[in-house]
Amino acid sequence: MRAEQTASASIRRRSPLTQFAASETMEGSRRVEAMPRSLLTICLISALVMSVAVGCSNGSSDTEIATQLIEEWAAGWNDNDRDTLVEAFSDEGTYSGEGYHVFTWVGRDEIRRGARVNLISEITFTSPVAASSDGDFVCAVEFLAAGYPFVAEIEFEVGDGLITRMHQVDEQVDG
Repeated sequence: MRAEQTASASIRRRSPLTQFAASETMEGSRRVEAMPRSLLTICLISALVMSVAVGCSNGSSDTEIATQLIEEWAAGWNDNDRDTLVEAFSDEGTYSGEGYHVFTWVGRDEIRRGARVNLISEITFTSPVAASSDGDFVCAVEFLAAGYPFVAEIEFEVGDGLITRMHQVDEQVDG
């Protein structure tokens, strides 16, 4: 009995950094864990902080790539240049829209044929490109279509440095 009290007292007297976590088994005896609780906590917090930091740095570079691609897409519209517009898309990329004009174009050739670049102009971004919770990117634009003002929300995916899917929802506005 005295040995158990001495062992229990020595565990309580250790500093928080060296105190081992003790837990009781069903039989009432104590077992000593292999790692101090505080050290385990420090390791877990460090791992979490590092994973968040790595995730943030990857997200920002992905956002930069997405921003460059969407700017290339807008430049194609603004410059009446179908080739520039479709170069932002992967070979099998999908570009769809709803609102004033409902369409779905699959592949660069179909996007090139469908994009009547002479009708769209003056695309300006009204919000920066941002990563959404599901890993896609979103932004908002305003533009002129055949001289009429529109606003649109755009959601798109990026893979291998190109747009793989883009969907825009536009609406004509008074102006």
